[in-house]
Amino acid sequence: GVLIYVGKSVNIRHRIQQHLGTAKTVRAGEMRSRIADISYEITGSELIALLVETEEIKKSKPVFNRAGRRSGNQIGLFTYENGDGYICLMVKRMNSTDGMPLSTFTNSDESRMFLDRLMEKYDLCQTLCNLYTSGGACFHYEIKKCFGACIGEEPADTYNTRAQKAIDSIGLSTKSFLLFDKGRNNTEKSVVKVVNGKLIGYGFFDPNSVDGNISLLDDLLIACSDNRDAQQIIRSFLAKARPGSVIYLNAESPAD
Repeated sequence: GVLIYVGKSVNIRHRIQQHLGTAKTVRAGEMRSRIADISYEITGSELIALLVETEEIKKSKPVFNRAGRRSGNQIGLFTYENGDGYICLMVKRMNSTDGMPLSTFTNSDESRMFLDRLMEKYDLCQTLCNLYTSGGACFHYEIKKCFGACIGEEPADTYNTRAQKAIDSIGLSTKSFLLFDKGRNNTEKSVVKVVNGKLIGYGFFDPNSVDGNISLLDDLLIACSDNRDAQQIIRSFLAKARPGSVIYLNAESPAD
C-alpha cells in the first residue's frame, strides 16, 4: 500500500516495460523487487498528467521519484519592495522558507541571462535587480540605460510602473483564468483554474453540458496544491496555449 513511484506516459504499457522489462540497473532491480501492484489513471492531456504527477510526488514522496522530491537546489526569481518604495528583483537559490518565485531556473547562468533580458526590455535598474552592489549609481546609469532609480533620481512610482509590467510578463502574478485542453475521450475537455495567480484545481467536463456557462465548472474541479512546480507547468502551457484555449477572468486583459 505504499506508493513508491509515479510516472506519466502516452503509453503506460511501454513505459512499464522500459522501467521493469529491459532495464538492467540496480535501481530497476530494486524497484522490481518492491512492486506489489501497479495502477494507472487516464488524464487525457499532458497538462493534467504533469499536475497530477507533481501533486502525487509532493504528497507521497515516493522513494523512486528522487528528482521530483528534491528541494532547495533550484534558483528562483523573487520580488520585494525596498525601504524607499522601489520594486526590486532578486535571483537566489531557493529553500523551503521562500515564497512562490516569479520563475525558476536550473542554473545561475540561465537566471542571469533571463534577468539581463528583462532589465534591458523594461529599462530596469541594475541595483534594484541586485546585479550591482558597489553603491551609488549603477553602471547602466553611467551609460544612460538607467533613469536614476538607484540614486533616487527617478521617482519610485514611475519606476515601479515598468517593474510591474516586467513582473506581469513572466509570472502568473494576479491573473485569473481558465486553461482548457483535451479531455480523456472525444466528448469531453479538461480545464485548469487559476485565481489571483494561485492554482485552484483541474477537472473534466462535457462542453455540451456547460453550454457556455463557465461558472458550472467550479463544481467539477478537483483541488490540487499550488506549488512552484505546478506554477512552472502552468506558465509553460500558458505560453504556448492555442487561440481560444484560455479565458481570462480578470476585468483587464493580460499584460503583453
